[in-house]
Amino acid sequence: MQERIVDPEIDGIWTEDDSLTAFWYFNELFNGYYIYHYTLRNEQQELTYTKYFMQFYLNDEDDIDAMIMHPRSTQYILNSQPIPNIFLDYQTCGLDTDEITFKPKGESKEWFNVSRLTRSSHAKYFQSLLDDKNKVKINENSDSEYDFCYCLKAITLDHIYIPCDNGGYYKIPKSLNDVLEDVQFGDNVGLVKFEKSTFVAFDNKSLYYDVTTKEKMKANGIEVVKTIT
Repeated sequence: MQERIVDPEIDGIWTEDDSLTAFWYFNELFNGYYIYHYTLRNEQQELTYTKYFMQFYLNDEDDIDAMIMHPRSTQYILNSQPIPNIFLDYQTCGLDTDEITFKPKGESKEWFNVSRLTRSSHAKYFQSLLDDKNKVKINENSDSEYDFCYCLKAITLDHIYIPCDNGGYYKIPKSLNDVLEDVQFGDNVGLVKFEKSTFVAFDNKSLYYDVTTKEKMKANGIEVVKTIT
């Protein structure tokens, strides 16, 4: 799938029905999209939302499919555990300039019950809601919220360096896993903040190392250094 990823350039605001007080916001990433489903509630004073991850790729018939990940998949990814099927959805997509259609591949998931999206004719209005600091924004899966900072700094013969928040660099030995020898600039490498933990992430390789404490870093031979050598 990683080798067949495509970017349909669909960032922006979409709706299932422009007359509803709900909309979808697509935010483009290096390897896919965050998609936010927003709903106005409490006399339009609150914006509740769910944040999914979506990736488009060519299937064996050269049609475009999409993989959608539920936010609750995060805990499994970071712990290097298989994601339960209930948190993954696969769809065959029809893509046009102003329309996206979805058709489930296999068992459909109730949490992504979408068949058609169109570019919203009220995009400016919906964007004003997102920009309104007086609107209370509530994440309906706040316990699965994470932040991914893409911040690969250097690759040497034996190590990979990722900047620390407080200065210096995480020095990660390539000997941790053979696939780290293949890491290169342009890969999805950086830091993931999840709950109260921090992970160095090699997303393309599905490798995540907990660097929250000195003890956890030491267990993997990872250290914080001031300079790159």
